[in-house]
Amino acid sequence: MTKRDPISARRMHPFICSRVEHGSLASTLVLGRGLNRDQVFGVIILVASVVVLVVYAWFLYAVPTITLQITAFVAVGAALVILAWIGWVMATTPPPAPLESLSPTTAAPQSGSESETKTQSGG
Repeated sequence: MTKRDPISARRMHPFICSRVEHGSLASTLVLGRGLNRDQVFGVIILVASVVVLVVYAWFLYAVPTITLQITAFVAVGAALVILAWIGWVMATTPPPAPLESLSPTTAAPQSGSESETKTQSGG
């Protein structure tokens, strides 16, 4: 597959190219530059979400009661599944190992201990 250079693409589509910002998705598509994998997935998600929105709007118009019932069921169900998953993770995760407490004989002196404060203040 050969790529066209931007100049020949502008000659072929002067009206489109004059109204497209350089570096935008539209200029990428119009000028013949390839899209990387992430951009392709982005375009697919964009188109799919617009199509689903249009289909959902049509369903709201055609059969509003059942559409709203299904929407509410899916929303509540998704929230409860997430809560169940959080509960499962909390129930099956072993507790962390307890921290070992420092005994007073092995504890290192801290920088703000009383003995240092007394010697510095002369008291």
